[in-house]
Amino acid sequence: MPPRPLASVAARPRPLARCPAALALALLPACGCADADDGPDATTSTATTSTAAGTEAGFVQAPDAPAPECDPGRQDCPAGQKCTPYALLAECCVDTTRCVPVSGARGEGEACTRADDTDDCARGLFCLTEQSGGAGPGTCVALCDVGDPGSCGADHCVQFNDGVLPLCRAACDPLAQTCPQGQACYAVLTEQVFVCLTSSFAPGHGLAGEPCATISACRPGLLCAPAAELDVCPEDLCCTPLCPTGVEDCPAPLACEQVYDVAAFPEYAGVGYCRLPE
Repeated sequence: MPPRPLASVAARPRPLARCPAALALALLPACGCADADDGPDATTSTATTSTAAGTEAGFVQAPDAPAPECDPGRQDCPAGQKCTPYALLAECCVDTTRCVPVSGARGEGEACTRADDTDDCARGLFCLTEQSGGAGPGTCVALCDVGDPGSCGADHCVQFNDGVLPLCRAACDPLAQTCPQGQACYAVLTEQVFVCLTSSFAPGHGLAGEPCATISACRPGLLCAPAAELDVCPEDLCCTPLCPTGVEDCPAPLACEQVYDVAAFPEYAGVGYCRLPE
């Protein structure tokens, strides 16, 4: 099944214009997580459909996940506290939010330490580790208000882990791969954008045709697509190349087809991926 999309705490994700099997944003493990910006490899989830239990190429929330206590983008906790996403049910990734005392003042991009349900980042930031719900060292990244289009400036506010983890991510060119070193330009299908994320594929893996649990589990220049759209894929999701439409670079029987609806997202005109023709 494709990586799942993240819904926001305050708003649901926009409907997909036309994207591979409803793939959503997935940056974390199959349970749904997010990658640290300029930090250790991480996985986030925003990829697509999910099973009844919720799972995903780095993006899923269990159906019985607890209701969020607060909004991480709006930071609506009492004075002296902050709203932080944390993992209550899942071992992998954050699945809800809570108000906790502010216990640090580390700024965006600074090294931080994540505990089970809090961290030493300042209010409005989240310490993103190798897994969004994992404890240990990470990097402070900005949380965003999904109801405020300008909360991330020129970047995109991406809703990971069913909206529990809304993070600011830099926009990028998927064909030119214009991200900083250590990151790659990945498709967040539920949001119809491409953003920079830390790659999470294991050494020697992440190649075309190999399984992917999250959108960042593929190598730069690849997209995590549903098996139904590919000719050979041993699991639910596999990596497939991005390609410029109109250029037949895909291995037969695959063809290069547009990722997003050009009418709705003209900035991505010409950006395709190798899939079985519709």
